[in-house]
This record gives sequence, C-alpha cells and structure tokens, in this order.
Amino acid sequence: MLVFSRKTGEEIVLPKHGVTIGVVAVGGKRVRLGISAPFDVPVHRREILEQTAEPGPSASHANGSRTDFAQRLERRIRLRTRDRISSLRIETLEGQVIVQGYSRSHYDRQLAYSAAMEVLNASRSDRPEQLKVDIEVRRRCES
Repeated sequence: MLVFSRKTGEEIVLPKHGVTIGVVAVGGKRVRLGISAPFDVPVHRREILEQTAEPGPSASHANGSRTDFAQRLERRIRLRTRDRISSLRIETLEGQVIVQGYSRSHYDRQLAYSAAMEVLNASRSDRPEQLKVDIEVRRRCES
C-alpha cells in the first residue's frame, strides 16, 4: 500500500484513470475526501462494495452474472439518492431492466428515475431495450 500525507486542499491524481482524490476537510479522527472520476470508473466505500457483493437480490441475467449496465445503474442511483432507496433491486431479463425498491419520499423516487435515465442515455453498446423504474413510496407510518 502506498501512503500519502496530504493537507486540506491538496490532491492525489491517478492520471491514467482520470481520477483525482482531494482532501476536503480533516476533523478529529475523520478525513473528508472528494473524488472526481469518469462515470465508467467505479468508486465505492468498502462497506457498500461488500454489501453489493453479497449474494442476494441483485441485477443479473438468467445465468446469474451482473451486467455492466446494471452495475452502472445501481451505482448511479445509490449516489444520486444518497443510498436512500431501500431494498434496491435491479433485474435484467431479455433486454429489459427493472429497478425496484422502496423510498420514503416521492423526491427520492424522482431522483432514482432521473439517475436511471442518465445511465440509459449515456449507454451505448449494452443499453437495454426497455427500462422500468418501479420504486414504491412508503412513509414511516406505513408498514
């Protein structure tokens, strides 16, 4: 592991990947980082990566492998909604991608839909024929 010492406002650059990592703030035991990366370069906190790597409901083909489109879609929705879509599930079946989950607000559902449309419009080769975003809004008092 390569270890750097950086002050607030200083950056680390990975030029071959188009990634810049900057120190935004330091306080107590926490360091706040800003990461600028191309859309096709995945950036995850380790705990989120481990959660999405666990077996369970996820975007997959009939053979069980996740598509690149579905991975980009999930990442973009989680980032845009700040991970406020619970039970997020993305299924790929016969050229159709279905996004399902639960939200506490119509705004978060709208953000997820907007993120899905961004990924759909940016996709070229692995773009699905149809995209369906089915996120149910559940208020806290509902079960």
